[in-house]
Parts: sequence; structure tokens; C-alpha cells
Amino acid sequence: MAEKGDDGNTNPPILNLDFNRDNSNDYLLPRDDQLKDSPQPKGIGLQGAINQKMKQLNRRVEALEELYVELKQMELNLDSVKQEVLDTHEKIIEQEWSELNQLQERVIEYIPENHPFLTEDKCALAEKIKRESIKLIGRLKSQIPKSQDSSNSTTGTSTSTLSRIILKPFDGKREKWREWSALFWEMVGSKPIPEVEKLTRLKGLLQGPVENLLTSFEPLPENFEKAWAKLKRKFEDPRLVAQALFNQMLDLPTITRPTEENITTNASTIVETLDQLQQIPGLNKEDIIEQLCIHLLRKSLDSDTRKQWEVKLGDSKDFPSLTEFVTFIEAWGRGINAGANLYANQTSKPTRTSSTTSRKRSSFTTATQQKTSSNPERPLPKTFCAFCQDKHFIAGCDKFKALTPLQRNNHVVNKELCFRCLGPDRKIRCISTKTCHKCHQDHHTLIHGGSPYSMSPTPVAEQSAVEPPKRREEPEASTSSE
Repeated sequence: MAEKGDDGNTNPPILNLDFNRDNSNDYLLPRDDQLKDSPQPKGIGLQGAINQKMKQLNRRVEALEELYVELKQMELNLDSVKQEVLDTHEKIIEQEWSELNQLQERVIEYIPENHPFLTEDKCALAEKIKRESIKLIGRLKSQIPKSQDSSNSTTGTSTSTLSRIILKPFDGKREKWREWSALFWEMVGSKPIPEVEKLTRLKGLLQGPVENLLTSFEPLPENFEKAWAKLKRKFEDPRLVAQALFNQMLDLPTITRPTEENITTNASTIVETLDQLQQIPGLNKEDIIEQLCIHLLRKSLDSDTRKQWEVKLGDSKDFPSLTEFVTFIEAWGRGINAGANLYANQTSKPTRTSSTTSRKRSSFTTATQQKTSSNPERPLPKTFCAFCQDKHFIAGCDKFKALTPLQRNNHVVNKELCFRCLGPDRKIRCISTKTCHKCHQDHHTLIHGGSPYSMSPTPVAEQSAVEPPKRREEPEASTSSE
């Protein structure tokens, strides 16, 4: 049941935010051609981008609800309430409300009218909670004991001054992480505020690709330390930080028209970058030149070599020496040379492949192109038809004769029959001396015209050159040509 505040107004009930958010994908979202000029995270579709924004919108509403609940709990124990805590709550409430409005403006035109966020008027309820939270903060500030207020006057003034400092978002640049993380920890991380608020503020200050690093962390108290540790692991690797700073020095803009501003900017960049390099753990001042040489050499290498170098270093955070890097490159070069020589030797060896076994069998294979059978001792009797499986030889099969020459040729190829006698033995083992009755070439009359080779007769001179030596007559009349 809703309760009344000191001003007589009814305080808003705690929002029930469980409105089938897991099924929010079931609602219609804009087509690809409807979403224009809307920034989207890399690697997801347009509809996925809208769904992601809706989840962020829901998280903002949840954060406002949690802040209001915490303020109500503070009201029950005024002795533990501190001025700086209330100031921080007020600032975070304003920040969450501002971000909620920005998100709503970006997706409101794409939300279907029957979406629970609109039908239940969640934004209006969130606004009411925000308004009541600000009123509650004002009442709590007025009820803080005088002694506590006096003892904390100095701290309150310092916190108030610090709260006016605008903490810029972090865009994922390693060279900016050290300064940004120190400022965030001073303004948010070290403050006595709920962990959920810290996590919400942290996720809200990330932009660009780094924003997706913490999307899996739900707004739970135990997740702030995990999220902060994940960012530190990624951006506090000393070797990667040094590489980013070296690139910052090497990428200075070339000055063509000198002015006081541009030349002093380049000079300041070098001085500041050198100072940051000296603050990196494990990197001594006298080692900076050596590490710069390693960085230049690394940039000159191909991607495969750089990848192998990173694999060799593994999870080590120590800076390798130039000698170690050069030794690796020399060993890698010997490996490349050995591999190239092995490949050259393999490709230079002649391959002994019989012409009769290397050619692919096709429907136009002729007697001169027939391959040697992998199983020459096939148990196919000559009294067994290789076409209809009846008890007669295929040369006398009426069904086989009814086929076209091309079809007969294809069947002979598929069954691996002899092109000369149509028997189960391959041509290389055939003892028949019969030739085609139509063109006198070395194939059976029934497959004449079934391939380009057997369509036209060969000249006499050429025919005599390819005609095999005469052998004894085939003993079985059933294998004679038509």
C-alpha cells in the first residue's frame, strides 16, 4: 500500500519492473530501413540495438527505485545518515534520470504502443519516484543531528566541491585509463555508497567498444568489484599500456605551419607521455629506450610473427629484453626457412602416376582411357548379364541393345567392363582381338558412337599405329563383337 509523505502527498509504490523483459524481443521492432542515424554497438543487428537500449532503460528505472528504497531505510536510522551520502544520492538520482530521458528519446518512436513500458507508464512512475526521492533527501538533510553536521562540515564542503567536478566518460584508450580510473575511484569507488550505485555509475561512464565489456553484469552488489577487476585486468597490463604510450609519441602530427600552440602541444605530449611511461610498474627509466626499440621492431613485423611472440610471452606482465626478442626472431626465421625448404623439396619430386589411373572416369571414357581396376579378380561370370542380371552375356542382351550408344557406353564405364569384349576383365587383361565392325577401332561395336573417340574412324596410318598385336582368337563366341 502507498504511504503518505510529510507534505501530505502519497509516496509512489515500489515499481514492479518485472514486466516480461525477457520476452521484450517478442514485440515488434523497427525494420532496418526505419532506423536511421542511430548508433549501434558493433556486431549486433538493428533490432538487437533497440532491445539493448530498452534493457538499459529498464536498468535506469530500477536504479531509481533502489535509490528510493535506500533513502526510506535511512529515514529509519537517522543517526547513521551522513551529509556526503545524501549529496551523492542526489547526484546519482539526477544522473540516472538524465540518462533515462536520453535513452527514451532515442527509442520512443520505435516502441510499439502495446509495449508494457508505455501501457504501464513506467517513465511517469519513475519521474514520480525521482521527485519523491529528492524531497526525501531534503527532509533527511534537515533532520541530521546538529553535532554530526558540525563535525562533518569540513568533509561536506570538500565533498560538495568534489561533486561539482565532471567525470568524463571513458572511451577505452589505454593512455587515458590511469588518470580516469584514479578520478573515478576518488569520486565514486571509495565513497560509502551502495555497490549497486557504483556499478550503475561505472557502466554509465563507459562509451564506445568498452561499453560492451560490462553488459553481462547485473545490478547486484557483488558485481561492482568483479566489473572493476575486469577493467583493471584489461587496461592495466603494463606492456599494453606502454605500447599505447609509444604509439602516442610516434603518432604526433607533422607541423607544416608552425604556431605557438601546435609546437608547444607536441612538446607537451612528449613530456607528459614520458612521465606516464616512468610511472608504469616494472618499467625503469633507463629501460624506456630499449622498450621503444622493441616496440619499433615489433611494429615492423608481420601479423603471424607478432602473434607467435605474444603466444610466447603468454600472461607475463614483465617487459622482455631486446636480446630475448631478437633471439626469438632469429629462431622464428630459421623455422620459416626450414619450412620453405621442405616445401620446395616436396614440390620438386616427380610424382609417378600412371596415366591410366590418374584420369577421371567420365561418361565419354573410351578404350584408350579406361583405368585399371582396383579389384581385377571380380567374381562376375561371363554367363551373367551385367545389365539385366539374367543368365546370358551382356552382348546378347536385348534390353542392353535397346539403349542408345551413349547410354551403353555409360553403363560399361559405370560397371567397369572391358571396352573391347564387354566382359568383366579390364581391357588391359583382355585377350580378345576383335575390333569395332563399324570403324575397326579398339572397342566393342555396341558402344560405337558413345564417346567422341568412337564417333569417327581413325585414318589407316594412325589406326595401324594404335592397333594392338594380333593374339589368339577368343575361345568363347559369346564375347565376339556384333
